[in-house]
Amino acid sequence: MAELSALSAAATVLDLIGATSRTFASNLSSAWFFLESYGIAGPILWLYGDRDVWRIQVQVLQSTNESDAMEFKKLAQNDSNIIAVAVSLCTLIDTVHNTD
Repeated sequence: MAELSALSAAATVLDLIGATSRTFASNLSSAWFFLESYGIAGPILWLYGDRDVWRIQVQVLQSTNESDAMEFKKLAQNDSNIIAVAVSLCTLIDTVHNTD
């Protein structure tokens, strides 16, 4: 019974090591993409920016297809609208809070 428990624990540890190494490799690949595409600013964009937007932006800038540009424009507008709504809500909450 102890051998089965030890085997189970070893399998779990190996699964965790495999998942961790895949995650690390994926993050390293993503960071390298940003460094390659945006130069020295790449790591900053990778850490603090919206990675999907920056990745799509590179693809749009390198593409010659008009529909890619339109899709990126829609995505950017949707992000702007979400930010505008969040700012409006914060302003409203601040106004209500300060009038009390």
